[in-house]
Amino acid sequence: MTFLALGVVALLAFPQYGVVSAALSFGLLHIVFGVYILLNNGRRWSDAQPVKPDDIDAVIHERVRLSIVAALAVSPELSFNELKSMLGLTDGNLSAHSRTLDEAGYIVVEKRPFAGRRPYTAMRLTAKGRKAFGRYLETLRQIIDQRRPNKRSSN
Repeated sequence: MTFLALGVVALLAFPQYGVVSAALSFGLLHIVFGVYILLNNGRRWSDAQPVKPDDIDAVIHERVRLSIVAALAVSPELSFNELKSMLGLTDGNLSAHSRTLDEAGYIVVEKRPFAGRRPYTAMRLTAKGRKAFGRYLETLRQIIDQRRPNKRSSN
């Protein structure tokens, strides 16, 4: 529940200070973490093997790509312009990072017929991307839990 609360606070508070990208990254990541923990009944991974740096998905880990994946994880589909505006990115920056995610098979970039006089590009997370994001979050949780003292061993 703490993650959900932190996520909601971040989404509501940070944009007032013009830090939209940070708010989305921090807020969406915490909301997704909170939902993931609730869906997994609060299970911890403290008994798992130590996490090595190579265990972290390098494609998702980059901050812009993390923001894109986090935004798509909580929305069935977003347009190029919605993502660009939401994350405060340039056309070129969003295009380059979405291409990397698309090549990894984590998102689908779909060009549709013009909406009015403008081209319409939609993006959505694939099943592979959703699984990779879940593993990414699980890996981060393992890192956090490895640093926490094990309550059972203190008795």
